[in-house]
Amino acid sequence: MNVVGVAGQHPNAMAAVAGSCTESDIRQIERFFNSLKSRVYVCPALANLYFTTLQDMANLGGWELQTTGFPTLIFENRQNERRLLLCIAEKGTGFVQWKDALTPDSKYKSPETNFHTLNVSGDALKLAGLSFDNEQAAAELMDTVNSWMNEIALDSESNSRKKKKKHKEPKIVLPKKETISQPCLFEHITNLDHDKFVKRMMVADDNTIAPPLHFGVVPENGDTSKMLAYAESTSTEDSGLDELHE
Repeated sequence: MNVVGVAGQHPNAMAAVAGSCTESDIRQIERFFNSLKSRVYVCPALANLYFTTLQDMANLGGWELQTTGFPTLIFENRQNERRLLLCIAEKGTGFVQWKDALTPDSKYKSPETNFHTLNVSGDALKLAGLSFDNEQAAAELMDTVNSWMNEIALDSESNSRKKKKKHKEPKIVLPKKETISQPCLFEHITNLDHDKFVKRMMVADDNTIAPPLHFGVVPENGDTSKMLAYAESTSTEDSGLDELHE
């Protein structure tokens, strides 16, 4: 990997400007970022942050030094979202000098043991590089990034499966034949007899019971003349039903 620094040097050769760190520096930054809804990992070594573009690399250009600080990972565990942030925290204060969200599109990787690269979000042509003077600290940061990224991916996959189950259409279960009861208050009429029909209507009028459907309504005053006239009009001779049952 041919990477040239701002002064014509390889970024690894410039890592010495990062200086040293103490346990107090690490704890100060952890307290600065820590909260009830987040986890914090502070790389136990300083690193130099560089930027370049794909066009610069194609033209054999170098990386431009941006700042120096502690690479810090912040795992935010919100109610409906989990995300991972990479920050460069200033030594002595913990102030954020640069930060970016890490996603699969970031393609965070380690082309060399003490040099990490990633795609800058929001700019597909811009790259960021981290140069370490401590290979073990660089390896620990790389392992933490991979572990927390996998955790987020598994959680996202689990939530996706839950949403699919939640919106699954309910299965319609048809009743079994043996659970269906027999018809109630049902009278199967196969033939219409004129005399029987008249008697039936008169009995219904005496008992104030409503006649079957489709046979008209019995007058409340007991006058059956209209009822008989209706019966005559619905005679089987006119309807042709007698011919059907001959």
